[in-house]
Amino acid sequence: MEIDPIFLFEKCEDVVDFEGVATLVEDMFMFARANNGVGLAANQVGYNKRVIIVNTPNFKAAMINPVIVKSFGSVKSVEGCLSFPKGILRIERAKQISVEWLDGYGEKQQKAMMSSLKRSKKISIICSNDC
Repeated sequence: MEIDPIFLFEKCEDVVDFEGVATLVEDMFMFARANNGVGLAANQVGYNKRVIIVNTPNFKAAMINPVIVKSFGSVKSVEGCLSFPKGILRIERAKQISVEWLDGYGEKQQKAMMSSLKRSKKISIICSNDC
């Protein structure tokens, strides 16, 4: 899927109407799985909405209007991006974060997340990248 890279740097809109969000989330999970991705933001698939998915063996969620409310520590890791498949960068991000979001029913959720350098346990890194 070709997305104009400029679109990735625009501020995404909050989701206020949940109609169509379930289909978007399902499509995002399918796209991430098909491309060996562990996280994806809606703008990476052409939707200017604040929706991200996290898909690891340890945590799977669709997060609508996510906000990082706290962050602690730092960790450097090597990251790839489904929008730039050949690009790999060494990035420093928070080691632990607390995130608030709405689930698919509009219910508020909150979770503290921590990362290790194992790919399947980079939860705070994935959320920091896609929030």
